[in-house]
Amino acid sequence: MGNTEMEARAYNAQEKTEFRPGDSQDLRTILPMGVTLLGQGIHVNVVSPGKSCAIRFCLRNEEEPFLVKEFLPEERMGDVWSSDISYQELKETAGKKAAEAAGRELTEEEVREELLAAEYDFACERGLFEDPYGHSFSGRDSWGKAEQYGNPLRSPLFLKPFDWEGDKPLRTPLEDTIIYRLHVRGFTKSPSSGVVQKGTFDGIVEKIPYLKELGITAVELMPCQEYEELTATRLDYTGPVAAHAGDGAAKTGKGGAKKWKNVSTEGTRPTGKINYWGYTKAHHFAPKASLCRKKDRDPAGEFRALVRELHKAGIEVITELFFDGSEDASYVAEVLRYYVRFFHVDGIRLTGYADAAAASRDPYLAGVKLIAGSWREEPRKDSRRLASCGDAFQRDMRRFLKGDEGMLNSVIYHSRNNPPHAAAINYMANTNGFTLADTVMYDIRHNEANGEGNSDGPEENFSWNCGVEGPSKKKKIRTLRKQQLRNAFLLLLLSQGTPLILAGDEFGRTQGGNNNAWCQDNAISWVNWKLLKTEAWLFEFVKKSIAFRQQHRAFHGTEQPKLMDPRATGIPDVSYHGVMAWRPEFELWRRQLGILYNGAYAPDESGKPDSTFFVMYNMHWEEHAFALPHPDRGAVWHLAANTADNALNGWYPAGEEPLLEDQRGFVMAPRSIVVLMTKTAPKPAPKKRKKKEKAAEKETEK
Repeated sequence: MGNTEMEARAYNAQEKTEFRPGDSQDLRTILPMGVTLLGQGIHVNVVSPGKSCAIRFCLRNEEEPFLVKEFLPEERMGDVWSSDISYQELKETAGKKAAEAAGRELTEEEVREELLAAEYDFACERGLFEDPYGHSFSGRDSWGKAEQYGNPLRSPLFLKPFDWEGDKPLRTPLEDTIIYRLHVRGFTKSPSSGVVQKGTFDGIVEKIPYLKELGITAVELMPCQEYEELTATRLDYTGPVAAHAGDGAAKTGKGGAKKWKNVSTEGTRPTGKINYWGYTKAHHFAPKASLCRKKDRDPAGEFRALVRELHKAGIEVITELFFDGSEDASYVAEVLRYYVRFFHVDGIRLTGYADAAAASRDPYLAGVKLIAGSWREEPRKDSRRLASCGDAFQRDMRRFLKGDEGMLNSVIYHSRNNPPHAAAINYMANTNGFTLADTVMYDIRHNEANGEGNSDGPEENFSWNCGVEGPSKKKKIRTLRKQQLRNAFLLLLLSQGTPLILAGDEFGRTQGGNNNAWCQDNAISWVNWKLLKTEAWLFEFVKKSIAFRQQHRAFHGTEQPKLMDPRATGIPDVSYHGVMAWRPEFELWRRQLGILYNGAYAPDESGKPDSTFFVMYNMHWEEHAFALPHPDRGAVWHLAANTADNALNGWYPAGEEPLLEDQRGFVMAPRSIVVLMTKTAPKPAPKKRKKKEKAAEKETEK
């Protein structure tokens, strides 16, 4: 049974290292933690501070092991136990156990298949524990099933082969990236999703045509590693623990069989709540088994298939990795490298307590997008792959949207913020807080379903319900909310930086005012795909807004606007205006702003200058007349978008933008955004000459 017939469990396990059971301890313990496949056997490194430790090998779906190998004291270095097991020993013991279960001798091929499906875990004097470096797990296959709490978690010894079909990184620049953030289960779990494999990695694959139509370039997956979704509380008394891994750590179950305790859940019990979001301790190397299809479940293979198929569609994959602070630096580094090399992810969002600065300096991760809350030190000059993700954009733009005073300086900052060393990730809604639709439907949180007396979740949402709390059938309220949602998406998509859209916001997903749905594994958190039909107007608007942004470099530049005119074109690359052209007004009570984008500084790929754009914002509840700056010489203003035009749904058809009748001014409706663009002025039609002039001309010719 050669190594070429098995998929390696770690990123370097394809190496054809010669297997020598008698190797010195110093040589063997420098191999990676967990199980490493070698030429004729496996090497195991595991951390356990106890006095004894063993590795157990089991056939798939069998409780009793077919082989238990105690680690020898001389194979220990610090708290790391090491051992080597030959394939021959594994094959013989697995074949014997399988034959006993089958009641007959097995063929060579049958033994091979049994061994390829074999699993392992570890035992110490306290009980069983799983491999923190395991690349897949069984024992937690069903989502939220209380009966499986405390089950021993076992990892497959070998992973199935996988064909990447020539997959390569996409390397989409951050300024061209549009992120779509989703929860793997919640994205397709609703019956309304219409997919076959609901709530799984495969379910996302089924939705790729939709993602392509929307126009996003990357999906960001919320934590989808193997974690315990059943929240637990500690018991007052755990009872005495045994003194030896092979004896007292087991207790008697039905029929006198030994039932091993799981060290990781010892002394705890489930509370009945589900940790839907997944911000908790996890086994990071393993995709979550309960997010996989039930038949022929293969977590590692299914996650890789998701990445491969998204790449085929031109969509990158960014995975969020949460570290709770208990992991050491070497573990974190190995996890990040593994996801890039083994899973081909294009980016990693670091949350929790990982050292983002150290990750940015890791040469193995050069070229990989890294997203963190902030970057405290200046990274390398070639590190435009870094991005910061905070809620300042959301807070300030929501306040501007609802008409708060004193926000113009913040809006100007966010509209041009495009740092050279680390891109800015901007969003109007994220996992923690209101969805975008709830931002225009609710003034206060409604978290009663969380069971904490509505005392959890952010107190300030920077939202405005447009006059009625919750859903409304009033036409005036619904029309205003539609307009505010169009405004919100233009605030996001016409700003520099990298926009992030929360899944379902593009067609008005609501959580009923719940702004902390961490424990809601139900319709509150699941994407309701029926809204794609009932709120199709919003989907169409967002789709057109994304396409407009991607078509015009002025709104996703490679560098931050300088607010100057170094090329001497006549006007700065970007300039700011009030209701009077070239006169920005920053009084506290002002809610009007105009931004002029010089098309000469935003050429297309061929170097041809783009149109010049003038974007006007009026977040006041009254209309205001704007004086327009003069367009380029030989050009005139055309109307590209008007969020107050409900009949048009905001955008005019591309190429059919109407000529603005009044080239000197525009009256802005309350709470609206208007986009003007220049086009070449039509040539004036030749004047018709009068009959007397024609007759005089003929007389002259005679």
